[in-house]
Amino acid sequence: MDGSKNVKQGLRVGWFEAAALVAFGAVATLVLTGELDAVALIWTLVLIYFVWMARGAIEQARRFRPVEPPGTWAVTLWANIALMALAFARGDMPKALSYPIPILSFFVGIVFAAQLRERISGIRRFRWEAAILLMEAALLFLVGLVPLTYAHAPVNVLVTFICAVQYEIFRETRGLPYASIFCTGNLRSAAEHFHAFAAKRDRTAGEACLHYILVILAFAVGVFGGAHLSNLLGARSIWVCCLMLFALVPIMFKR
Repeated sequence: MDGSKNVKQGLRVGWFEAAALVAFGAVATLVLTGELDAVALIWTLVLIYFVWMARGAIEQARRFRPVEPPGTWAVTLWANIALMALAFARGDMPKALSYPIPILSFFVGIVFAAQLRERISGIRRFRWEAAILLMEAALLFLVGLVPLTYAHAPVNVLVTFICAVQYEIFRETRGLPYASIFCTGNLRSAAEHFHAFAAKRDRTAGEACLHYILVILAFAVGVFGGAHLSNLLGARSIWVCCLMLFALVPIMFKR
């Protein structure tokens, strides 16, 4: 009996799944009958996928609680600028003046990475990108040692610096420009290449669109995994990132 109940629960179809199946079936029928172009089917799949992702993100946000709601963002600089402007509008000067600190840290990280590239990129038999990964892993390891009871501002500044270096150094994937710490630009590029694929039947553009979608998916999977790990390990969950960066170093030397 218990087994049959579990099977029924696993086969339960919600309103979204039912609506998605009906929409997909309707569009597929119109495509097969020649009433619609095959591109309409691709658009339907893309729309269903992104709505499904948004639905899953909302459910996860309800289920998981962060260690502490962020007052500042280590990566999203536009959010810090918006929060700074809102703090100025409220007249909260101390809070408003705290936001330029991570913004300046990001600026310094970009300048540092650019200078580092100019100084050591020409050294033979030296994978300077691997040295960057090791430096990031070492700094993230230090972040994991900071107790959660400690002030978050210094940690945000350090993580912002690391993200800036990562963003400046690693600019391409499979020859395509991309942002390693943001999603907006990658989503724009995916949409542009999808348009080229749909309008001109450009297979290269279609493959590029898939690459960008995979990058965005990797970002989403990282957030999902980080939510679980942060609930299990707390601040030390960031050490998983250190292990991943160390694992990438041998791959850099094989390139």
